[in-house]
Order: sequence, then C-alpha cells, then structure tokens
Amino acid sequence: MEHAGYQLSWLVAMLGPVVRMAAHTSLQLGGEWPDPGELAPDVSLGFLEFASGAVCRLSVGWVAPTDLSLTVIGDRGVLSVGDVWQASAPVVLRRNVPTSGKTNAYLGEPEQLPFVAPPTRYRYDDTHDLTVGAGVADLASAVLSKGEPFLSAGFCLHVLDVSLRLSEGRGVMEEVPPPSRPA
Repeated sequence: MEHAGYQLSWLVAMLGPVVRMAAHTSLQLGGEWPDPGELAPDVSLGFLEFASGAVCRLSVGWVAPTDLSLTVIGDRGVLSVGDVWQASAPVVLRRNVPTSGKTNAYLGEPEQLPFVAPPTRYRYDDTHDLTVGAGVADLASAVLSKGEPFLSAGFCLHVLDVSLRLSEGRGVMEEVPPPSRPA
C-alpha cells in the first residue's frame, strides 16, 4: 500500500484510468519480525486494464531487490522511467525499428520525451529527489488561474482507490469506477 501510488500515478498519467483489475497479496517475510502482530502483505501483484485498452502487470513489495524503475512495452516501442519516486525523472522512448527477425535488437536509440507539466522549481532534495513541493506549487498555480491541477482530486482519489484494491488482493477480476470529473 505504501509504495503502489508511485507506479500507479505514472501509469494512470500515461495510460488513463484503470477500468478493470485483479490483485493478489501475500505475506512472505512474516516470520522475520520479532513481534509480527498484524503485518500487512509484503508483496502485491496486480493485473490492470486501462480505459485506453492497455493492460499491465504491476509488482509492488518488499520481497524483491530495490528497483524504482517503470517500463511500459507497447506495440510501437518501449517507455521507461528510471526512478518513479522522482517526479521530474525523464521519460525515455525507444521506438520499434524494422529487423530481419534474426535479432532481438528491435529498439531504436533512446529519446527523452518532453515533460507534459514542467519540472517544478521547488524541490526537496534527498536520496530520491521527491520534489515534494511540486504538487503544492501546481495546486496554488491552478487556484490562481482558476484551472485544474495536473494531479486533480479525481486523479488522486482514483489512484488511491486502485491502491486500496491492490492492497486487498481479492484475486478476482473486478470493475473499477472511473475517476469523478470536476463539475
């Protein structure tokens, strides 16, 4: 639950809202704690379908090597982000290129895509450059311009809803309501 929002925020921003999903959770390292009490699952696996028609597999948890990257493989190329904890991380596209079929090197040279929302000038620098002030600065700018913030309340509630469903891990495919639209 703690870390799913990082990946989900990027995925929903790139692919649109989740409309169907299945999830499974498990506690693998429960015996490692001196007082286990009520431990949360330490691994969650999600299978998500987006309104755009894209589907993905999402793995979140402590039972894996640390990897903050995100890779989206599509029919025309591969998008990747090196560190989903960093709001200003570059998105890199490697387009499919024709091959003779005798090699698996079907991706072209990496190209950095432009930011949809400009990187913030307000930063909180730690090991991951979390850019904590970015959301507050964007919200303030939206209020002043009477516009919609980049990460609207509907967007954030949708990511929270999917995160909660992922953490429950019911193991069944279920419909997910779309995020609400501002009036």
